[in-house]
Amino acid sequence: MNPTNCPHCGATTNPLKLSLYSTGRSFRCSRCEKHSRFDRRTLATLGGFSALLGALLQGHFRFTGLTLAGVAAVATVALIAVMWLTLTLRPVETPNA
Repeated sequence: MNPTNCPHCGATTNPLKLSLYSTGRSFRCSRCEKHSRFDRRTLATLGGFSALLGALLQGHFRFTGLTLAGVAAVATVALIAVMWLTLTLRPVETPNA
């Protein structure tokens, strides 16, 4: 089972939908409509590592203009793929409305 499958129903998640996820709101499964979240510690570690790697690459290669835009696009796709393959969704209890 992929770690980013829905922890409630096991449905496969959409990587693009995961890219819109934020720590302020939970991820909602499109099949069962239940909520889940990534583990905050691993999400923060991945974000910090990504920022550090980006800063080091920018400092070393000094990307500008279209080259910077292309590198940013490739880095975004790579980050989404890494999130989808490595981070684990955890169930979240939502209060009854």
